[in-house]
Amino acid sequence: MNREILKNHIKEILLEKKGGPTSRLTDCRMKLFLDRDASVTDTMTIIRVLQGVAVVGQTDHSIRSKLGRTVLPISVKFLPGQGDLALNLSKLARAIKKAAKVRVVKVLTVDDSPFLIKGRQIIV
Repeated sequence: MNREILKNHIKEILLEKKGGPTSRLTDCRMKLFLDRDASVTDTMTIIRVLQGVAVVGQTDHSIRSKLGRTVLPISVKFLPGQGDLALNLSKLARAIKKAAKVRVVKVLTVDDSPFLIKGRQIIV
């Protein structure tokens, strides 16, 4: 075997090994529409303890309407389960809605590109 071929083969093997669990994380941006009595900090804490969620952060300031409702833009890094990404996002959105005081969850982007199914956003 040629030295250059061997060197390239070793590089390929090392790069394959680098793809550990953190490389499988999916980054998605969402907008949460909270109940009137919901707290932003409590909502973020509840999302952080959901199964599969690695990181939760606020992407912009929350907006409180005159009616008292809050719109909270967030970024969530999570480890998707087996199967379709759309199904995993729907499960995550339902879990967020069920655990926290959230009325509506709207998925905006996945890995910095708009995520649409049949031309529509996922809204739970």
